[in-house]
Amino acid sequence: MRRFLISMTKQISKRHGLWRSSNHKCLKQSSESSAGSRVKMSLSAGAIAGYSILGAFVGYVVTSVIFLKCPGILHKKKKRDFVCAHISHRGGAAERIENTLTAYHHAVEMGTQMLEIDVHFSKDKKVVVSHDEDLQRVAGSEQRICDCDYEDLPLLKDEINVTFYGGVTCQNKGNQEKMPTLEQVFLEFPNIPINVDVKGESEGLCEAVHSLIKQFKREKITVWGNFRSTTTEKLYKLVIFLYFVFCELILLAFVFFKNSAKTTF
Repeated sequence: MRRFLISMTKQISKRHGLWRSSNHKCLKQSSESSAGSRVKMSLSAGAIAGYSILGAFVGYVVTSVIFLKCPGILHKKKKRDFVCAHISHRGGAAERIENTLTAYHHAVEMGTQMLEIDVHFSKDKKVVVSHDEDLQRVAGSEQRICDCDYEDLPLLKDEINVTFYGGVTCQNKGNQEKMPTLEQVFLEFPNIPINVDVKGESEGLCEAVHSLIKQFKREKITVWGNFRSTTTEKLYKLVIFLYFVFCELILLAFVFFKNSAKTTF
């Protein structure tokens, strides 16, 4: 009996040890499997993040190239009424007597894309084309344009100093001319874009220029303005759909004069 009990005890102990060993192995395998799953899950999350970033970058590059090559997909190309890369300042003040019909015709023949002119009001309310408000430099008279009727304005001198190009004078190469009116210029050049610099602050000058622009249906090919903000505000209040000129246009004219032998200043 004693031997039987000892034998049973040994067998139970042996089986219990095997169970513990087996249980330990199971736990170990389960732990290793769980750790492997966590590693796999971590790798999967990292891969997803990487692919997402890569996909976003590739998408950005592709769409950027598409919109760069085909901008009309998002924005319809704006139709321009005229293209201007060459401006003739005062019609070509260093080649012909400034602000004259002769100068404007010469500039157009040279291929200019815009005429830049200046206007003042005469005593009888004519819009006169002239840069200076007085007649000293261009006509040798001490009178001012606003103090004279248009018919009484003198002829221009045969030699005039070019104010923006020190030491240079321009000589008349034909008959003496008179300052034209803005109406005459619009009649002579109906399809040429013109930049009108509204000089002076004479009452009604802005309205008169505006009226002429509308009369000759030049709203889309006429640029107008002035250095003075008060004058520009008047022009803006008259009509907001006309093109406005800023100081950069005149500066651009000087740049073309200095850098291109073909410019007609």
